[in-house]
Amino acid sequence: MLRGKKRTISAMRTLYSLFAQHEPTKQEMKLLHVMHGRQCLNDTPFKLEVLALVLDNDQTLIFAFLKSANLFASRKELDCARLTMQGLKGRPDRAEISLTLLYIVRRYGAKLLCEMYDLSNQVRAHLETPEQWDRSYPSAKVMAEHPHLQEETLWQHTNVREVDKIGTDMLRELHGGILDNDIAECYKQDTNWRAAISSKDAMSNWLKHGEAVSNFRQELDQASKKRISMYQVLQ
Repeated sequence: MLRGKKRTISAMRTLYSLFAQHEPTKQEMKLLHVMHGRQCLNDTPFKLEVLALVLDNDQTLIFAFLKSANLFASRKELDCARLTMQGLKGRPDRAEISLTLLYIVRRYGAKLLCEMYDLSNQVRAHLETPEQWDRSYPSAKVMAEHPHLQEETLWQHTNVREVDKIGTDMLRELHGGILDNDIAECYKQDTNWRAAISSKDAMSNWLKHGEAVSNFRQELDQASKKRISMYQVLQ
């Protein structure tokens, strides 16, 4: 009984310090509750305790995850029933990635890949963050409800640079979850996700374990070399 009370007190302290005192995080939590119900993290403080533990009690990462959770729940691409303690934690003992880390790697990976390949400002303005991607590419549900929003009416990169066209395709798949299996494989080979999101070099080294991402990167590397060669010729 005493141990249970101590655990509850510990969880509530975490809740207060990381989720109540930080106003942006508090507002994201309220939005999750109002729009998607109590099961979206608000039904027990122990979920928040697990979330904080997975993200090393990092306020910035916690806020980033909540923003992604709100976004994908709104797009009907996240079933809030998946936000269980197990889903938030994953199985690090088996190198099985959690939903928490998938969302974090998607968000930080996109930004670092933009830097890695020096993608144009136009690409970044539409695809550097999940929020920009969401505005540029509505959900399948929205597309179905509004037939006039065909693929060709959405934002398409008009720049002739091949590296930007390939980068656009890669970022769309990254944000959309198509590359999640690759991210899971990268985690299986190297569970140090925190180091991977710290710099573009670290992310580059971490992503080499994913087959689909590696294929995209080979195309990007080739396109970048062509761009450099053309620049040298023009000089």
